[in-house]
Formats: sequence, structure tokens, C-alpha cells
Amino acid sequence: MKRTRSMKRQQDHQHLILYAYHEAGHALVGHLIGRCIERIALAYGKGAYRGYCRFSSFLEDANQHPQWHDTSNNPDLITIYYAGMLAMASVCAANEGVDDYLEGSEQSDLEMIHRLLLQMGVVEHERSHLTERCWRQAQQLLGDHWDAVDELATLLIERGTVTGGEAHALLRHSLSESHFDWRLQAWNIQEGDDVSKQSANSPHGDHQRLP
Repeated sequence: MKRTRSMKRQQDHQHLILYAYHEAGHALVGHLIGRCIERIALAYGKGAYRGYCRFSSFLEDANQHPQWHDTSNNPDLITIYYAGMLAMASVCAANEGVDDYLEGSEQSDLEMIHRLLLQMGVVEHERSHLTERCWRQAQQLLGDHWDAVDELATLLIERGTVTGGEAHALLRHSLSESHFDWRLQAWNIQEGDDVSKQSANSPHGDHQRLP
């Protein structure tokens, strides 16, 4: 019995790591493309770990960035959805024989991609071209900036929850970004602030949540 519990704890921890990378992948690509992260979190329920990366449509609208609405038909949304499953797959490939890809973890993302394609009215013969382009874009961004994914996933594993302000500040530091970023202003964060002291309260308003 003790061995069974120990194996369950080990399996849970492995799943925790995989979901952390899944959500960190969404967040990294969302940050690079221009979305405003509201919150990233891991949660334990129904005997397994799950997670989400939530983007703030409210803050995006308030700062004149309406291009991320579900109705915007923006293909970059597909790129962000692909990023989670690709990040998890990368971790599994790097730890072959230790971490197995969590089959079904990508289901919600694939359903959202399918919904977006239908909404965009993309005809069948053009879908594969569009999805392949978005897939390759997500793969490229993750590969070019994997250290940032590592840092964010590590913080998420330690904390369980990371606010959007903390995520953007951490990613900017990891990516050595120095240009003006309206998202830090929206979160009332100054360059060089200690993000570990930022409030855990997220902004109110509409949000888009990616599993």
C-alpha cells in the first residue's frame, strides 16, 4: 500500500511538471505575440493535475488591443493554442522513458482550434496550410525561447499560481526585452520590480482561458 501511494505521488508530480510546461508554453507564445496574461495556475482535482493559462480580454480591450477577441478570426490564436501541447511534447521528448505525453491533455485546445477554423470560414483545402503554419510558428517560438519556458514552468511548479504581471515581468527579464510594454503598465509593474511581491489579485473583467 505504501509503495502504491509513493508511486501515485511520483506520478502526480510528473503530471504536475508536464502541465506546468503546457501552460508555460501557452503563456510564452501569448506574451511574444502580444496577448495580456491574466493568470496561470495548476490545480488538483478528480485525482489528477490540470492547469490553465488565462488571458485578459478586459485589459486588452481597455488598452486598444481588440484583435484577440474570439470573433476576431485572428490565426495567431491558433498558434497560442498549439503552443501548450508542443511544450509538453518537448519535455516528454527530452525525458524519453521518464515522462509520457498525457494523451487527451490537448483535447480542449484542439476543440478550440476546430471552432476557430469553422468561425473563420477556412475551406477544407486551406485548413492544413493554415494549421501547419501556426504549428510551425509555435514550434519556432518555443524552440528559440525555451529557457523562458523553463523559468516560468519552474516558478509555476513552486507556486501553483502566477499572476499575469509576474509572468510578463519574468518573461521580459528572461527574454532580455527592454522596449515599452503596455502590459506592465496595465499591471502597474515598474521595470526591475520584484515580481515575487506583486499582488496575487488578478484584474477583473472578461478573460479567455486555455487549458
